[in-house]
Amino acid sequence: MKLTIFTPTYNRARMLPQLFESLVNQSNRDFVWLIVDDGSTDNTRQLVEKFKETSPFEIVYVFQENAGKHAAHNTGVENCTTELFFCVDSDDFLTIDAVQKIYSIHEEFESWNILGYYFRKADTSGKVSGGAFPIHNRLIGFREIYFDLGFTGELAIVFKTDLIKNYCFPVYENEKFVSENVFYNQLGSIAPMVYVDDAIYIFEYQETGYTKNAAKLYVKNPKGCAMGYLSDAIYGTKLVHRSKAYAAFKSMVKVFGIPVELYHNIDDVSIMVKLCAIFLKPHYNKLFDKIKKQ
Repeated sequence: MKLTIFTPTYNRARMLPQLFESLVNQSNRDFVWLIVDDGSTDNTRQLVEKFKETSPFEIVYVFQENAGKHAAHNTGVENCTTELFFCVDSDDFLTIDAVQKIYSIHEEFESWNILGYYFRKADTSGKVSGGAFPIHNRLIGFREIYFDLGFTGELAIVFKTDLIKNYCFPVYENEKFVSENVFYNQLGSIAPMVYVDDAIYIFEYQETGYTKNAAKLYVKNPKGCAMGYLSDAIYGTKLVHRSKAYAAFKSMVKVFGIPVELYHNIDDVSIMVKLCAIFLKPHYNKLFDKIKKQ
């Protein structure tokens, strides 16, 4: 067994059966399903125990106090014992051949110096996230695909576990969200990814999901959101993008009263980026003032 399908979940018992069914229906069921329950108060634990009674694959259940998806992700990586690590959210599901396609591409590139594999995501209507982007099996880094090539969608990402074990999301006291790019940007210098232009992951955004509550996220989790901007200011490949990100970071620190001492990598931002950000900061001050007052 080489693959762990990792699912972070919080009070999503009503949605997990759809994902479980898609895993049961896989043409290749040689994987372990690792569920990290981020402090659910519904019947998630009981539901998972019921799944275990009939599951044709191993299910590992880990409970932690509610700390946010990013903290659950840290726990998932820590508890992963297989060669590959694939995060599938609790409200999403996989195509019937997803696991087989992962194994097929891994068989081809297993010995290569790569970080893992990008697959495509599609919504329940069949629309592929990010639209046409037909680059087959090409080596592309995290920064290159988003910053240089301009990809705008979401990707289903399968990692080589041993290469991500030493990286994690920062966790801030009394906050439960950190931007995903903070984790991904850290990995950009390790090795490129193999891009596979094939949708194996089906999603449907929920009203309770992060993507539909952006303003609330900023107010409730300013330290984590600010870290996302700082990460882009450090790792972005284009001066304009990095400058905007740093201006947003500095504005968030000011507007939300965040202790700048929390961020030990500010010195990694170039002088040019800091200078350019001075002219952009007033715009972001107004933006975050408005968000804070909502």
